[in-house]
Amino acid sequence: MDDGLISVIIPVFKTEAYLKDCVDSVRAQTYANLEIILVDDGSPDRCGELCDSYAAEYDRIKVIHKKNGGLASARNAGLCIAKGEFIAFVDSDDTIDAGMYEQMHKRMTEEGADICVCGFKMIYEGYTRIESLPHIKTYSPSELWDLYISEFRKYNTLIVSSCNKLYRRNILGRDKSNTGQEIRFPEEVVMTEDGFFVADCIDAAHHGITFLGLELYNYSQINNPLSISKVGSYKLVDNYLDYLQKKMQKSLPQKTAEIEDMIAHQKQVNLVIAVHIAIINKLKFPHRIKGKTVLAIIRRSKSRREKISATIIYLMPPPLYRAAFRLFCKLRKTR
Repeated sequence: MDDGLISVIIPVFKTEAYLKDCVDSVRAQTYANLEIILVDDGSPDRCGELCDSYAAEYDRIKVIHKKNGGLASARNAGLCIAKGEFIAFVDSDDTIDAGMYEQMHKRMTEEGADICVCGFKMIYEGYTRIESLPHIKTYSPSELWDLYISEFRKYNTLIVSSCNKLYRRNILGRDKSNTGQEIRFPEEVVMTEDGFFVADCIDAAHHGITFLGLELYNYSQINNPLSISKVGSYKLVDNYLDYLQKKMQKSLPQKTAEIEDMIAHQKQVNLVIAVHIAIINKLKFPHRIKGKTVLAIIRRSKSRREKISATIIYLMPPPLYRAAFRLFCKLRKTR
């Protein structure tokens, strides 16, 4: 392990048009002690060739070519050769701000923390949504889970994502005492691999998880429309929520009932999202939104958007809902 070195792992698959901007943003970091690991996950386009050309031009870049195995498999392959004391992940159609790793490393060093979390920007075609961290401080794992329970909507996306974080490499081996395994992305699941990995890392972060009040990671949604696969995989999200529930109840047994209620609510919201995607993409879906589900969301949710969305999906016929949603998106892009 190289002290102070940050290993940035970038899985690459079918992102030929975006890869240069991504790699250039990592190369432009003001924190100089970096190694960049490009993992060509069997991409059928020119991504593999581009990765090799970057490695030939820049000494800090390493390339792995592998058979396609999915996002989790690609990230794990990068972890196998990473030499850094710190680990970071970037998706190959995203970019990062130039000072991201310098500021995150500084914050981690000052706080002695095992993980640093920053905010991010969601880049859509025509507008940008900011995801900020409301509180800037350092938490123990149990304190963070407690915050997560009380402020789930504010923190869910920020905490679940693996890319807006910097990790100390040593925490990825801390799970050995319990399971005999290092912490890795679960290759047997899709969509929710980030959540499983981050939850394990939080539990292993004995020196704390610190928040940085800057939005430094740029998630591109232009190449990432609503995924049809989410319709058939919504049960996988429920499986992740079950895993999350066990983690939180183990850390906070005195809040078992509150955690169960929160997870039940999130499963209802997850169902609404899956139905929404099915309607927008004109797909059949085995479940309908029931009136009692809508009432439960209205009663439990702190989010006005969740309440309105569930109600409209329940009341509107699918063709009318689809037309209304498309009009909403069109109006939002013009703002």
